[in-house]
Amino acid sequence: MNTALNALRRGWIFPFVGMLAAVAVTAGLQRTQDPSFTAAGTYLIVPSPSDPDIIENIKTLDATRSRTLLTTLTEIMTSDTVVGEAAAIVGIDPEQFKVTAAALPEANGVVLRVIGPEPVLTSALAEAVATAATQRFVALYRIYEVSVLDAPVSPAEPAGRGLIELLVLAAAVGLIAGGSLALLRNTDGPRSRSTVSRRIDAYGGNVTPLRDRDRIQRAG
Repeated sequence: MNTALNALRRGWIFPFVGMLAAVAVTAGLQRTQDPSFTAAGTYLIVPSPSDPDIIENIKTLDATRSRTLLTTLTEIMTSDTVVGEAAAIVGIDPEQFKVTAAALPEANGVVLRVIGPEPVLTSALAEAVATAATQRFVALYRIYEVSVLDAPVSPAEPAGRGLIELLVLAAAVGLIAGGSLALLRNTDGPRSRSTVSRRIDAYGGNVTPLRDRDRIQRAG
């Protein structure tokens, strides 16, 4: 412990420089990246109340059939055809947006997420995708319908971590990296000692190496 503290005390410049470098790089990368916004909505698959056999439909909605329906809805939501139709309705380029969907683990529902460069258009695309996907799903399974649990809303802030949080994390990483370098640099000294010095220490440190003239006289 004392050795590590002494090494850090002697090499304090390494953690300091590492922290500054990490913060500078993170700030520079953050400024060059365009902000992205996420709009999410949750949709449930339920038996259609207009169907006369609703009780039978509820009974047939077992775990296996539920997984099949959820998988079908997620595939429809993320299909290029549906995304393209929704983007045309909103009047945007679908290549600038990312659409994903995932089934809820403990419910007959799907979470739709759309990531884009602008909050209002991102939310509008999410609603358009949900509407187009619902129409196609109901056309395939007329005894079920898709109910909106949480509609997508326009995000107020960009997605991801904030700048302050990123800088704090970068500073911590820089300190750790610089501290590790300081420990390695200042604790390798004893290991790099020559073989003669280690042998002298083995005899108590009182042995003085012979000078060249002494070696010649003793040899004579």
